[in-house]
Amino acid sequence: MKIFAGSKAAAGHLRKPCLTLGVFDGVHRGHRHIFQKCLRQARRLKQPAAVYTFDPHPVSVLTPTARPPLITTAAQKEALIHQCGFQAMIVERFNKRFSQLTPETFFKKILVDRLQAAAIYVGYDFTFGVHRSGTTEQLKRLGEEQNVEVHVVEAFLLDECLVSSSEIRKKIQKGEIEPANQLLGRPYALEGKIVQGEGVGTEIGIPTLNLKSDNELFPPPGVYVTHALLKGKRYRSVTNIGTRPTFQGKKMTVESHLLRFRQQVTPQKMQLEFLDRLRDETRFADAGALVHQIHQDIKQAELFFRKGVE
Repeated sequence: MKIFAGSKAAAGHLRKPCLTLGVFDGVHRGHRHIFQKCLRQARRLKQPAAVYTFDPHPVSVLTPTARPPLITTAAQKEALIHQCGFQAMIVERFNKRFSQLTPETFFKKILVDRLQAAAIYVGYDFTFGVHRSGTTEQLKRLGEEQNVEVHVVEAFLLDECLVSSSEIRKKIQKGEIEPANQLLGRPYALEGKIVQGEGVGTEIGIPTLNLKSDNELFPPPGVYVTHALLKGKRYRSVTNIGTRPTFQGKKMTVESHLLRFRQQVTPQKMQLEFLDRLRDETRFADAGALVHQIHQDIKQAELFFRKGVE
């Protein structure tokens, strides 16, 4: 998949593409529902399919205090979109100047003149142009005027629950991992680099890998069943998010204990997939009580995996 830094960079490189427009934070089931329709039409027309998205999140420019924490990093979003089968992804820089484009100018200058779109797919709640004044109805009208197909895709429901980025954020922030994963269509994941910890885990006989995450959105402090991905391999693990109150810790950390894992790990990239929440983070009377509880957590995690919920 080719990545273009804006519509100017993409101009002339895509021949009458089928475009899908949106922020697509999380690349969840609702987004992939739109993607499938766009990709299907691209195959039908024998034209390339491309995602047109924005960076940073438009809300961070328009109303910075209301900006939500993003579900995915830029790298995660790119990888997930790549997996869907698009030929290109156009990442438009969203700034004050860009935000002042009228809906008509955005459609004609960007989508028609620069990108020469053959078809456009958006979600039912898509808005565009200055003050988000452009509606899906206006988008359809502009498409008719410029002879460009415009398809507005209906809301995607899962068991009568609207699949949306905002709903997924709420569930993750509450620690409702399994419901969030259902809406995502995959495990929620943190990614980043393994960093040197304080060695407390090794001292108590339960070594951990400490993740310095690039993500903005975190589940609440607690203990979770996870998968740790290292160099393309997936390992069963138990992860603690919190401040280690038993040791009077104050800094928030993400520490993962890989089950039945005895290898030495050098600093490298790691991704943690969250599968289930076991318990809240707790302050124990001493290290011995903590160790006992961690062994109980490990047993619970192993039971989770034995049930085949991978």
